[in-house]
Amino acid sequence: MENIQPSVEKVLKLYKTRADFHGDENAVLNGSITFDPRHINIIIDYLTRQALLEYMKPDKNDVVIDFGCGVGRLTYIVAPLVKKIYGLDITPELLAIAKKRQQKSNANNIEFLQLNSEKFDLPSVQFDKLFFVGTLVHIGDELLDIILPKIFAGLKPNGKITLIEYLKTDKSLSQNNEVIMRSHEHLKNIFEKHGFKISVLKPAIRMPSYSIMIWKKMSARFSFLLPFLYLLEKATLKRKPQFVDYYYYAVEIKKA
Repeated sequence: MENIQPSVEKVLKLYKTRADFHGDENAVLNGSITFDPRHINIIIDYLTRQALLEYMKPDKNDVVIDFGCGVGRLTYIVAPLVKKIYGLDITPELLAIAKKRQQKSNANNIEFLQLNSEKFDLPSVQFDKLFFVGTLVHIGDELLDIILPKIFAGLKPNGKITLIEYLKTDKSLSQNNEVIMRSHEHLKNIFEKHGFKISVLKPAIRMPSYSIMIWKKMSARFSFLLPFLYLLEKATLKRKPQFVDYYYYAVEIKKA
């Protein structure tokens, strides 16, 4: 199979279109511009947010990087729990939405920075934690060969990377010029190549999802049931695995 890798230009165009159309967090969740995704995005947002917090375990003394922060959806969730957080993205239209929200908030420990789409230089700081949520699928292997050594250099010795990302359950790759869906083996190999080791790799959200199917039949006024649906998601992850298309995996990565 041809080794297709995501194109930076295609990804930038994709998220510019989504940012212009939605102008809010919907641009980075289910960002379709052919139907209204807002209702389903409520639960996708909640499930990914809870999975990140559960596995990353932010601490009040942490310096954190949100890599591929988009509109700051998760940056603003993590900020009250840590000392400092940097939101990094290559898409100016998404960062403009994030910064506009910052003007109306009291979040003074957030710094949003636009990444150079060729060099991907990180802030000149040592950081405790870095996370990717739905971002790694848009970054090709050649770019990771540029990015991961810089993450390695900035990550403190006992620091960690947390991923909440789509991975395939078999060894095949699904890819186009916007997305690469890696296998477990592919992910392991590319991080080990740059001096990291995977210490945790667990399914966190399944697709299709029982909790999402239930939410689709409910209205937004039942948002108080989202914690229950997250517990349901965890309880049904392995139910009828033959019907699972893919999982969001929670992955913890440390220096080897």
